Amino acid sequence: MNVRQRVLGFFHRLAGTLVPGDRADAIDVVLVGHDPDATNATMARIRRYVDGRGLAGARLLVANSRAVASLDPPGWTILHGDNAGLDWGGYQLGWDNILGGGSHSPVVMFCNDRTAHYDPQRSCLQVLGPATYGWVGRQSVVVGKLQLSETSQAEVMELPLPGWIRGNLLITSRSKLEELGGPCGDVPAPECLFPDETATYAEQSASLLSQQYRSSLDRWLGLSPTTDKTWYRSSGAHRRELDAKAWTIVAEQLFSARFIQRGGALVDAWAVVELAAFGQPIGTGVRSQSSLRRNVASGLRALVHHPSIG
Repeated sequence: MNVRQRVLGFFHRLAGTLVPGDRADAIDVVLVGHDPDATNATMARIRRYVDGRGLAGARLLVANSRAVASLDPPGWTILHGDNAGLDWGGYQLGWDNILGGGSHSPVVMFCNDRTAHYDPQRSCLQVLGPATYGWVGRQSVVVGKLQLSETSQAEVMELPLPGWIRGNLLITSRSKLEELGGPCGDVPAPECLFPDETATYAEQSASLLSQQYRSSLDRWLGLSPTTDKTWYRSSGAHRRELDAKAWTIVAEQLFSARFIQRGGALVDAWAVVELAAFGQPIGTGVRSQSSLRRNVASGLRALVHHPSIG
Protein backbone atom coordinates (compact mmCIF):
# COMPACT_ATOMS: atom_id res chain seq x y z
CA MET A 1 0.00 0.00 0.00
CA ASN A 2 1.55 3.34 -1.05
CA VAL A 3 1.53 6.57 0.96
CA ARG A 4 -1.37 8.04 -1.00
CA GLN A 5 -3.55 5.00 -0.29
CA ARG A 6 -2.58 5.04 3.37
CA VAL A 7 -3.43 8.73 3.71
CA LEU A 8 -6.81 8.33 2.01
CA GLY A 9 -7.56 5.28 4.13
CA PHE A 10 -6.74 7.28 7.23
CA PHE A 11 -9.14 10.03 6.12
CA HIS A 12 -11.88 7.47 5.52
CA ARG A 13 -11.49 5.87 8.96
CA LEU A 14 -11.45 9.15 10.83
CA ALA A 15 -13.99 11.08 8.77
CA GLY A 16 -15.97 13.49 10.88
CA THR A 17 -14.17 12.69 14.15
CA LEU A 18 -11.21 15.07 14.20
CA VAL A 19 -12.81 18.49 14.67
CA PRO A 20 -13.28 19.39 18.35
CA GLY A 21 -16.63 20.64 19.56
CA ASP A 22 -20.24 19.65 19.21
CA ARG A 23 -21.24 17.38 16.36
CA ALA A 24 -24.05 18.48 14.07
CA ASP A 25 -27.18 16.37 14.10
CA ALA A 26 -28.82 17.99 11.06
CA ILE A 27 -27.90 19.60 7.76
CA ASP A 28 -30.23 20.94 5.08
CA VAL A 29 -29.35 19.87 1.54
CA VAL A 30 -30.36 21.71 -1.65
CA LEU A 31 -29.62 19.69 -4.80
CA VAL A 32 -30.22 21.29 -8.19
CA GLY A 33 -30.73 18.75 -10.95
CA HIS A 34 -31.08 18.94 -14.73
CA ASP A 35 -29.90 15.50 -15.85
CA PRO A 36 -31.79 12.63 -14.14
CA ASP A 37 -28.91 10.11 -14.20
CA ALA A 38 -26.44 12.62 -12.78
CA THR A 39 -29.02 13.70 -10.21
CA ASN A 40 -29.52 10.12 -9.05
CA ALA A 41 -25.74 9.62 -8.78
CA THR A 42 -25.37 12.69 -6.58
CA MET A 43 -28.36 11.69 -4.43
CA ALA A 44 -26.68 8.32 -3.90
CA ARG A 45 -23.61 10.11 -2.52
CA ILE A 46 -25.79 12.15 -0.18
CA ARG A 47 -27.66 9.06 1.02
CA ARG A 48 -24.37 7.31 1.78
CA TYR A 49 -22.29 10.07 3.32
CA VAL A 50 -24.92 12.42 4.80
CA ASP A 51 -28.08 10.42 5.54
CA GLY A 52 -25.95 7.36 6.30
CA ARG A 53 -24.23 9.24 9.11
CA GLY A 54 -27.51 9.97 10.87
CA LEU A 55 -27.84 13.62 9.82
CA ALA A 56 -31.43 14.83 9.69
CA GLY A 57 -32.67 18.00 7.97
CA ALA A 58 -34.50 19.10 4.84
CA ARG A 59 -33.71 17.42 1.51
CA LEU A 60 -34.76 19.68 -1.35
CA LEU A 61 -34.43 18.72 -5.02
CA VAL A 62 -34.76 21.69 -7.37
CA ALA A 63 -35.87 20.18 -10.68
CA ASN A 64 -34.54 22.30 -13.54
CA SER A 65 -35.92 19.92 -16.17
CA ARG A 66 -39.03 17.84 -16.73
CA ALA A 67 -36.99 14.65 -16.54
CA VAL A 68 -35.77 15.46 -13.03
CA ALA A 69 -39.24 16.67 -12.01
CA SER A 70 -40.53 13.18 -12.83
CA LEU A 71 -38.22 11.58 -10.25
CA ASP A 72 -39.77 10.54 -6.96
CA PRO A 73 -36.89 10.03 -4.51
CA PRO A 74 -38.04 9.05 -1.01
CA GLY A 75 -37.38 11.68 1.62
CA TRP A 76 -36.90 14.53 -0.86
CA THR A 77 -39.16 17.50 -1.54
CA ILE A 78 -39.23 18.48 -5.22
CA LEU A 79 -39.23 22.17 -6.12
CA HIS A 80 -39.84 23.17 -9.73
CA GLY A 81 -37.17 25.50 -11.09
CA ASP A 82 -37.15 27.28 -14.43
CA ASN A 83 -33.39 26.85 -15.09
CA ALA A 84 -33.17 30.57 -15.87
CA GLY A 85 -30.38 31.04 -13.32
CA LEU A 86 -29.02 27.50 -13.72
CA ASP A 87 -27.58 26.10 -10.46
CA TRP A 88 -27.42 29.38 -8.57
CA GLY A 89 -30.96 30.35 -9.37
CA GLY A 90 -31.93 26.93 -8.03
CA TYR A 91 -29.82 27.42 -4.90
CA GLN A 92 -31.66 30.65 -4.12
CA LEU A 93 -35.02 28.94 -4.70
CA GLY A 94 -34.02 26.18 -2.28
CA TRP A 95 -32.81 28.69 0.30
CA ASP A 96 -36.04 30.68 0.11
CA ASN A 97 -37.93 27.42 0.68
CA ILE A 98 -35.79 26.63 3.74
CA LEU A 99 -36.56 30.04 5.21
CA GLY A 100 -40.27 29.53 4.63
CA GLY A 101 -40.29 25.96 5.95
CA GLY A 102 -39.95 24.42 9.34
CA SER A 103 -36.31 23.35 9.18
CA HIS A 104 -33.80 25.04 11.46
CA SER A 105 -30.63 23.09 10.70
CA PRO A 106 -27.49 25.11 11.54
CA VAL A 107 -25.70 24.08 8.34
CA VAL A 108 -26.77 24.12 4.67
CA MET A 109 -25.25 22.22 1.75
CA PHE A 110 -25.80 23.30 -1.86
CA CYS A 111 -24.80 20.98 -4.68
CA ASN A 112 -25.63 20.35 -8.32
CA ASP A 113 -26.14 17.15 -10.25
CA ARG A 114 -22.51 17.12 -11.43
CA THR A 115 -21.08 16.69 -7.95
CA ALA A 116 -20.55 12.95 -8.38
CA HIS A 117 -19.11 13.50 -11.88
CA TYR A 118 -16.54 16.06 -10.70
CA ASP A 119 -15.51 13.84 -7.80
CA PRO A 120 -15.72 10.32 -9.29
CA GLN A 121 -13.04 8.36 -7.43
CA ARG A 122 -13.05 9.87 -3.95
CA SER A 123 -15.95 11.94 -2.72
CA CYS A 124 -14.97 14.83 -0.47
CA LEU A 125 -18.17 13.98 1.41
CA GLN A 126 -16.25 10.96 2.71
CA VAL A 127 -14.02 13.21 4.81
CA LEU A 128 -16.80 15.46 6.05
CA GLY A 129 -19.00 14.24 8.87
CA PRO A 130 -21.10 15.37 11.84
CA ALA A 131 -18.15 16.88 13.75
CA THR A 132 -16.96 18.80 10.70
CA TYR A 133 -20.46 20.10 9.98
CA GLY A 134 -20.74 21.12 13.62
CA TRP A 135 -17.56 23.14 13.21
CA VAL A 136 -18.90 24.77 10.02
CA GLY A 137 -22.08 25.74 11.86
CA ARG A 138 -20.04 27.59 14.50
CA GLN A 139 -17.64 29.34 12.13
CA SER A 140 -17.89 32.03 9.48
CA VAL A 141 -16.67 29.73 6.71
CA VAL A 142 -17.83 28.27 3.42
CA VAL A 143 -16.41 24.86 2.55
CA GLY A 144 -16.08 23.39 -0.92
CA LYS A 145 -13.65 23.07 -3.81
CA LEU A 146 -11.48 26.18 -3.71
CA GLN A 147 -10.52 27.67 -7.08
CA LEU A 148 -7.61 30.10 -6.88
CA SER A 149 -7.84 33.26 -8.98
CA GLU A 150 -5.37 33.72 -11.80
CA THR A 151 -3.83 36.84 -10.23
CA SER A 152 -3.66 38.42 -6.79
CA GLN A 153 -5.41 41.49 -8.21
CA ALA A 154 -8.56 39.65 -9.29
CA GLU A 155 -11.87 41.30 -8.42
CA VAL A 156 -15.58 41.05 -9.06
CA MET A 157 -17.74 44.18 -8.89
CA GLU A 158 -14.89 46.00 -7.09
CA LEU A 159 -14.56 43.31 -4.38
CA PRO A 160 -11.24 41.40 -4.04
CA LEU A 161 -11.41 37.82 -5.32
CA PRO A 162 -8.30 35.85 -4.27
CA GLY A 163 -10.26 32.68 -4.94
CA TRP A 164 -13.76 31.29 -4.79
CA ILE A 165 -15.65 28.15 -3.87
CA ARG A 166 -16.81 26.32 -6.97
CA GLY A 167 -20.57 26.08 -7.25
CA ASN A 168 -20.98 22.33 -7.63
CA LEU A 169 -20.68 21.84 -3.84
CA LEU A 170 -20.59 24.37 -1.02
CA ILE A 171 -21.38 24.08 2.67
CA THR A 172 -21.85 26.94 5.10
CA SER A 173 -23.79 28.01 8.17
CA ARG A 174 -27.41 29.07 8.16
CA SER A 175 -26.52 32.19 10.15
CA LYS A 176 -24.04 33.35 7.51
CA LEU A 177 -26.56 32.73 4.73
CA GLU A 178 -29.13 34.81 6.61
CA GLU A 179 -26.57 37.62 6.91
CA LEU A 180 -25.84 37.49 3.16
CA GLY A 181 -29.47 37.13 2.08
CA GLY A 182 -28.83 33.66 0.66
CA PRO A 183 -26.61 32.48 -2.19
CA CYS A 184 -27.71 35.28 -4.52
CA GLY A 185 -28.56 37.97 -2.00
CA ASP A 186 -26.74 40.87 -3.67
CA VAL A 187 -26.29 39.49 -7.17
CA PRO A 188 -27.69 41.92 -9.76
CA ALA A 189 -30.46 40.54 -11.93
CA PRO A 190 -29.38 39.41 -15.42
CA GLU A 191 -31.08 42.40 -17.01
CA CYS A 192 -28.89 44.67 -14.86
CA LEU A 193 -25.66 42.93 -15.77
CA PHE A 194 -26.60 42.58 -19.44
CA PRO A 195 -29.12 45.38 -20.10
CA ASP A 196 -29.24 45.30 -23.90
CA GLU A 197 -31.85 42.68 -24.79
CA THR A 198 -31.02 43.00 -28.50
CA ALA A 199 -27.33 42.18 -28.05
CA THR A 200 -25.54 38.91 -27.48
CA TYR A 201 -23.40 38.48 -24.37
CA ALA A 202 -20.25 39.32 -26.32
CA GLU A 203 -21.79 42.61 -27.48
CA GLN A 204 -22.94 43.76 -24.05
CA SER A 205 -21.27 46.71 -22.38
CA ALA A 206 -21.95 45.18 -18.94
CA SER A 207 -21.25 48.45 -17.12
CA LEU A 208 -21.44 46.80 -13.67
CA LEU A 209 -18.48 44.57 -14.56
CA SER A 210 -14.97 45.90 -15.12
CA GLN A 211 -13.10 45.19 -18.32
CA GLN A 212 -10.59 43.12 -16.35
CA TYR A 213 -13.38 40.98 -14.97
CA ARG A 214 -15.05 40.68 -18.37
CA SER A 215 -11.79 39.35 -19.81
CA SER A 216 -11.63 36.71 -17.07
CA LEU A 217 -15.29 35.84 -17.58
CA ASP A 218 -14.73 35.48 -21.32
CA ARG A 219 -12.04 32.88 -20.68
CA TRP A 220 -14.38 30.86 -18.47
CA LEU A 221 -17.08 31.05 -21.13
CA GLY A 222 -14.75 30.01 -23.93
CA LEU A 223 -14.98 33.34 -25.74
CA SER A 224 -11.34 34.35 -25.34
CA PRO A 225 -9.04 33.73 -28.32
CA THR A 226 -6.50 32.24 -25.89
CA THR A 227 -8.75 29.41 -24.70
CA ASP A 228 -9.93 26.19 -26.30
CA LYS A 229 -13.15 25.95 -24.25
CA THR A 230 -16.29 25.74 -26.36
CA TRP A 231 -19.02 25.43 -23.72
CA TYR A 232 -21.30 27.99 -25.28
CA ARG A 233 -21.56 30.15 -28.37
CA SER A 234 -22.43 33.83 -28.34
CA SER A 235 -25.14 33.86 -30.99
CA GLY A 236 -28.07 31.96 -32.37
CA ALA A 237 -29.87 29.29 -30.36
CA HIS A 238 -27.25 29.31 -27.60
CA ARG A 239 -27.62 32.98 -26.70
CA ARG A 240 -29.88 32.38 -23.69
CA GLU A 241 -27.63 29.58 -22.43
CA LEU A 242 -24.62 31.87 -22.69
CA ASP A 243 -26.34 34.70 -20.80
CA ALA A 244 -27.44 32.27 -18.06
CA LYS A 245 -23.96 30.77 -17.76
CA ALA A 246 -22.36 34.21 -17.57
CA TRP A 247 -24.78 35.24 -14.80
CA THR A 248 -24.23 32.08 -12.77
CA ILE A 249 -20.43 32.50 -12.88
CA VAL A 250 -20.84 36.06 -11.60
CA ALA A 251 -23.15 34.77 -8.85
CA GLU A 252 -20.70 32.01 -7.88
CA GLN A 253 -17.71 34.35 -7.62
CA LEU A 254 -19.60 37.24 -6.05
CA PHE A 255 -20.87 34.95 -3.28
CA SER A 256 -17.28 34.18 -2.21
CA ALA A 257 -16.17 37.80 -2.56
CA ARG A 258 -19.08 38.96 -0.39
CA PHE A 259 -18.33 36.17 2.09
CA ILE A 260 -14.76 37.44 2.51
CA GLN A 261 -15.94 41.06 2.67
CA ARG A 262 -18.19 40.15 5.63
CA GLY A 263 -15.26 38.63 7.53
CA GLY A 264 -15.75 35.04 6.38
CA ALA A 265 -13.23 32.53 5.08
CA LEU A 266 -13.08 30.12 2.15
CA VAL A 267 -11.94 26.62 3.09
CA ASP A 268 -11.11 23.82 0.69
CA ALA A 269 -13.05 20.68 1.57
CA TRP A 270 -9.98 18.47 1.33
CA ALA A 271 -8.08 20.71 3.75
CA VAL A 272 -10.69 20.65 6.52
CA VAL A 273 -9.80 17.34 8.16
CA GLU A 274 -6.06 17.73 7.52
CA LEU A 275 -5.78 21.15 9.10
CA ALA A 276 -8.20 20.61 11.97
CA ALA A 277 -6.47 17.36 12.94
CA PHE A 278 -3.08 18.98 13.35
CA GLY A 279 -3.99 22.32 14.84
CA GLN A 280 -3.65 24.44 11.74
CA PRO A 281 -5.51 27.79 11.87
CA ILE A 282 -8.34 27.01 9.48
CA GLY A 283 -10.73 29.13 11.52
CA THR A 284 -8.76 32.29 10.80
CA GLY A 285 -9.63 32.22 7.12
CA VAL A 286 -8.16 31.58 3.71
CA ARG A 287 -7.66 34.93 2.03
CA SER A 288 -4.50 34.35 0.02
CA GLN A 289 -3.23 31.66 -2.29
CA SER A 290 0.11 31.22 -0.53
CA SER A 291 -1.41 30.75 2.94
CA LEU A 292 -3.68 27.98 1.69
CA ARG A 293 -0.81 26.11 0.03
CA ARG A 294 1.38 26.41 3.16
CA ASN A 295 -1.37 25.14 5.46
CA VAL A 296 -2.33 22.20 3.28
CA ALA A 297 1.29 21.17 2.79
CA SER A 298 1.90 21.37 6.54
CA GLY A 299 -1.16 19.26 7.30
CA LEU A 300 -0.19 16.61 4.76
CA ARG A 301 3.39 16.37 6.02
CA ALA A 302 2.13 15.81 9.55
CA LEU A 303 -0.40 13.25 8.37
CA VAL A 304 2.08 11.18 6.37
CA HIS A 305 4.17 10.76 9.54
CA HIS A 306 1.24 10.25 11.87
CA PRO A 307 1.60 6.97 13.83
CA SER A 308 -2.09 6.11 13.35
CA ILE A 309 -1.61 5.48 9.65
CA GLY A 310 -1.48 1.73 9.20
